[in-house]
Amino acid sequence: MSFILKIVVSILPVIAIVISVFVISRSSIVLNKVWREGIDFKATIQKVHESLTGQVNLIVLKNKMAIYKDNEIIALIQDEPSNVKENIMFSTIYHNEKIKELELLKAEDIIEFRSAKYKIISLGNPSRGHSGERIVNTMRNNVICEKIDN
Repeated sequence: MSFILKIVVSILPVIAIVISVFVISRSSIVLNKVWREGIDFKATIQKVHESLTGQVNLIVLKNKMAIYKDNEIIALIQDEPSNVKENIMFSTIYHNEKIKELELLKAEDIIEFRSAKYKIISLGNPSRGHSGERIVNTMRNNVICEKIDN
C-alpha cells in the first residue's frame, strides 16, 4: 500500500505541470484570437450586462466581414478585398435595413477593417438591389481604400 502511495505522490507534480501547460496553452490561443481580431467593446459591454442576468458570453469579437467607423458597423463585405497597387478594394460593400451609415459614407472617411485603419479614396455610387443572394437596402461597388498608420 505504501508503494502505491509513493508512486501517486511522486507523479502528482508531473500531473500538475501537465494541467498547467494545458491551461496556459488554451489561454494563449484565446488571447491570440482576441489580439488578432479585436474586441467589439460596445457589444462586449452589452454582453457583460446580459451576463449579469444569467448569460455566459463575456467577450464579443469584431465581425470579420464588417467595416467599422467610430466603433460602429457601417457596412458588411460580400467578398474578401483585393489588392490594387498599394491599396485594397472591396468589390461590394452593403448593409441591411438596420445599418444606415453606408449612405452617408464619403471619400476621405476613415474606416476600420480587421483591426487596420483605412482612408477611403473612392466610392462607387450607392445602389439598391441584390448582393449575391441577399436583397440589400444600399450597396457600393469597387470601394478603394488606402491603409493608414494607427
